[in-house]
Amino acid sequence: MDFKLSLSVFLLFTTVGSSAQNALNFDGVNDRLNCGNDASVQLSGSAITLEAWIYPTAWTSQVWQGNIINKENNAPDYGYMLRCGDNGKLNFNLGNGSWHEHTTASNTLSLNTWQHVAGTYDGSKIRLYVNGQLVDSSNVSISFSSSLQNLTIGNWSNTPDRGFMGSIDEARVWNVVRSRAEINASMNTEFCTAPAGLVAYYQLNEGIAGGNNAGQTTAVDLSANANNGTLSNFGLSGSASNWVNGSSINPASDFVQIIDSTCTNYLGPGGQWYDSTGIYLDTLQNSEGCDSIIETNLTVNSVNNGVTANSNILVAQQAGAMYQWLDCNAGLQAINGANGQLFTPPNPQGSYAVIVNYRSCIDTSTCYSLTGISIEEEQGRELSLYPNPVKDKLHLHHPTMPKAQLILRDSQGRVLLMHALYGRETSLNLESYPRGLYHIQLYNADQSLVRSVIVQ
Repeated sequence: MDFKLSLSVFLLFTTVGSSAQNALNFDGVNDRLNCGNDASVQLSGSAITLEAWIYPTAWTSQVWQGNIINKENNAPDYGYMLRCGDNGKLNFNLGNGSWHEHTTASNTLSLNTWQHVAGTYDGSKIRLYVNGQLVDSSNVSISFSSSLQNLTIGNWSNTPDRGFMGSIDEARVWNVVRSRAEINASMNTEFCTAPAGLVAYYQLNEGIAGGNNAGQTTAVDLSANANNGTLSNFGLSGSASNWVNGSSINPASDFVQIIDSTCTNYLGPGGQWYDSTGIYLDTLQNSEGCDSIIETNLTVNSVNNGVTANSNILVAQQAGAMYQWLDCNAGLQAINGANGQLFTPPNPQGSYAVIVNYRSCIDTSTCYSLTGISIEEEQGRELSLYPNPVKDKLHLHHPTMPKAQLILRDSQGRVLLMHALYGRETSLNLESYPRGLYHIQLYNADQSLVRSVIVQ
């Protein structure tokens, strides 16, 4: 066979082996995630949004003790924070030298269940959301500031004694006001590419849920600012104070479509081989820990290289192709003008093959005579090649030709190798030859045999 492969599309992804749909569990005592004080999180003015998924397992006695996201400076009072506690209250607080906060009623939140919480400020109103629904608000008109303390998740940014007890997932800090519609549109799906205004973004997918994570002390910030967080005081083993199973939101995904064709087996982007026309889906993970779904719309243009004998003509079985008939007894030499699907051999006693070019895929038949039997079938016991296809060493078995000359030709009929054979077994090392179709001819005074071999 001689195949011309169509152009393939290759996509490169970086595998993140340990990443999963995880969260970070806090013990409520001194666990905290320190995210630093980069200029990108020193928010000020009149626009901010804080949001996260939380799974509280116990309430602090005061709502200000259960910090989810915190960047707080005390005396003078500057910063921003999202907190919960006191029998399920949710709290949002901003500082401009004094505190301006709003707290919901008790039982707004529930223990031992995943729920989404968010707080926003637009210059005139604080709004609090639970699971995408507005649960409370208040009128405030200030310009807040937050330059001094580190951004902290799961505790406050001073001494670590105002900790959240439970798990936190998908912590996001924005320097813009997110509307209710925007919060609802994105809260159930991870971002693969951080949108404009998202200045700190922690998917918290690192580690092995409930496993030994002693070395996993960094939480990656997937915003453009790379404010990676450092874990402090975590046990990092077991079901608490460790990386654990996260919320059931949808992993982010990129969708890529490939339209491609091939003449033979096709290696998909996920490492699977496909050998028939169809639509195939592969899911890979990129360097941001997001799924990338690749749809391959594949057309396999296989070539029928069969030949049948009909009276005094040979007929290529593949219709609608381009053809070139070859004289096998003349070393697969092309026959001038023999370019039709039907071929009348000039020598009825000869043997012939045909090159078929169908939809840019090229295949060469074995050698046939007017009997309709291929020369390979007729002479298979006289000369056999194995393995075929071959990568390196090719073995020839030629019991009826203990003395013969061997000629190796490429698919265009050019002579690449000639030498004499002695004995009934021969080996050729084809490792250095390019991939493709080759023809081997053995001949002596009594007979000539031709076989085709594919080098992989």
